[in-house]
Amino acid sequence: MKTNQLRLIFEILLGICFASSLLLAYAISVSNEALGEQVFALKKQAQETKLSLRQQLAEMRIEKDTLAQNKQEIHDPELEAIKSAFANGVILQDLETYYKTQKNWSTDRQVGVATLQLLAKGAKDESTIASIQKALDMAELGWQKKCGVQNVSLSNAKNVC
Repeated sequence: MKTNQLRLIFEILLGICFASSLLLAYAISVSNEALGEQVFALKKQAQETKLSLRQQLAEMRIEKDTLAQNKQEIHDPELEAIKSAFANGVILQDLETYYKTQKNWSTDRQVGVATLQLLAKGAKDESTIASIQKALDMAELGWQKKCGVQNVSLSNAKNVC
């Protein structure tokens, strides 16, 4: 009889475990359904946010393009007056002629000529680009000379390089 009683106790325990596992499975499925609904809602919200951000980005690009066009349309009257004064190139030619008579061209003179060429001829002119490049080369050569003199000299009063 003991085995029958023991078997009955095990069957009851097995039934209780089975019922509790069914209850647990039901609770998990209900929880998963709720989480699935939340995930769906969050995905929908993420898509709406993404669309909103794309619209805002498109609006910002349009505003940026509009501002760029407006900025190009707005001209500085003083700069326009200076450009029109140098447009005929007479002053530039006079200055170049005067500087050619000088023996030594300084970097400042070359920068001045390059600036006048920039105003008179524009930034896309080949002579303007060459003049600016020459001014840069002269400035670099000046720094190299200063560094060479400093390296040769024994005094370290002021380090340039």
